[in-house]
Amino acid sequence: MCLAVTAKVVSVHDGEGEVLIDGRIRTVSFIALPDAAPGNHVLVSLGMALERISEEEAQQIDAIWDEMASIEITERTISSGNE
Repeated sequence: MCLAVTAKVVSVHDGEGEVLIDGRIRTVSFIALPDAAPGNHVLVSLGMALERISEEEAQQIDAIWDEMASIEITERTISSGNE
């Protein structure tokens, strides 16, 4: 199973570019999205921008990731006996 994260495009040049993921700049391939432009929101998996999405979709996906992370932290706390 592959998971994708949201990213905001910073720059694109020659099939490669930089995106902002969780406050960090990452270099990814834009071979699958040759018309991506700075400011676009995209889904990134395994170092490749796969799909352009709206800002609203990016916010919704990020909220789901945050919720899943909080559930995992809660489960770890409960299983360690630190409720």
